[in-house]
Amino acid sequence: LLVTSSIPLEGKSFISKNLAASIANMGKNTLIIDCDMRKPVLHKTFRVDASPGLSDVLVGEAAIDDAIKETFIPHLSLLLSGTIPPNPLDLIGSDKMLEVVEELKNRYAWIIFDTPPLISVADAAMLAGVGARMLLVIKSGQTRRDAVKQALKQVESSNVRVIGGVLNFVDYKKERYYYSYYHK
Repeated sequence: LLVTSSIPLEGKSFISKNLAASIANMGKNTLIIDCDMRKPVLHKTFRVDASPGLSDVLVGEAAIDDAIKETFIPHLSLLLSGTIPPNPLDLIGSDKMLEVVEELKNRYAWIIFDTPPLISVADAAMLAGVGARMLLVIKSGQTRRDAVKQALKQVESSNVRVIGGVLNFVDYKKERYYYSYYHK
């Protein structure tokens, strides 16, 4: 499952890690991959070294088993971004990336890809080639409709199926009238 957004700072990593933790808590072997090789954050969240990681595996400087880290959450493993490369898109779009993903599919029930935003860089759209499903994170009250439409248009011709969206950062006080109806 690719977790992405239209623009930066919509909460992709927050949604990715919580979704992965929820799935792992159901007893499913889950791997979360930090595919943002420009501005990775999951290593900070889990307080572990980012290297070796995905980029190191893709360039042949680390074995996949050395790069995968276990977490304090049972059934949840991490594959962090690794050393920040000069050419993230080349690595993401490589045959080696497809090989790594195929190998990981045999090991895990769920793989969550935490990706960069679609409009900023082509990495997430390139990852669509792994034939996954995509979840689009949208920041409530901030992300413009045209940005969401542009992001969806970018993946339209890819092999990815957008399965839905997450409206993040909803201000319940601001939207009190609307949500109070459901509360009742």
